Amino acid sequence: MSEEPDRVVTVALLNSALKTALDDFETRIEKRISEEGAATRTHFNVMVERVESAVKIVAEVNSRHSTVLDEREERLQKIEKR
Repeated sequence: MSEEPDRVVTVALLNSALKTALDDFETRIEKRISEEGAATRTHFNVMVERVESAVKIVAEVNSRHSTVLDEREERLQKIEKR
């Protein structure tokens, strides 16, 4: 007979090993989700700043064009009255 160690695994030992592995996996997944959430928030904040900047420029240009058009309208009305 060979002298191999008894390799009987009890259900309790297997459950304990699985629980430990699942707990470790859960911890790693939660950490990764948290890190991804932080990265997403940072990216979103950068994009919001860019959009706000672009909207501000569009509003300023629109305001300027409105002013120019109003001035030209006044000039045309003066010319038409002559």
